[in-house]
Amino acid sequence: MFYSPVNPGRFTAERYEVDVFCVSAETVRLIECKGYAPTHKVDAEELEAWIRTKARRLNKHFRAQETLQNRAFSFEFWTSGGFTKEALQLAETVSSETKRYSVKLVAGPDVRSLITKVNAKGLGKVFDEHYAKHPITKAERKFEALEDFGSVIEDAM
Repeated sequence: MFYSPVNPGRFTAERYEVDVFCVSAETVRLIECKGYAPTHKVDAEELEAWIRTKARRLNKHFRAQETLQNRAFSFEFWTSGGFTKEALQLAETVSSETKRYSVKLVAGPDVRSLITKVNAKGLGKVFDEHYAKHPITKAERKFEALEDFGSVIEDAM
């Protein structure tokens, strides 16, 4: 990953960073990375702000570059957490609405799987220590499991 500040509007002060920028002969992939607890769900509001503002403006900016014009664009949102149903539906809707670029969502288990496939043990260790197996994450999971039991006091009322 690298930090790449981008100013997509010549006459505005708007600046965006791109977490991961991949270019091949056929494609341009711009990846937003969010490190959340595995129990955290990215909601439609957060995703919509990213798609409708950042992704659209970055698409316009990079398509204006002559060397990138004939490539397929993909905007990807990767998180160590997950996505709400509404966020998943929003991504599907936006992908079907536009032919200019695709929108792809990658949740924690899939991120972990991709790390395993590239055989980057150091990256896998960092991912596990800071997100998947972090002590706070373990405590959150136990607390959520307890919530599933409900309350004896509330049930009695």
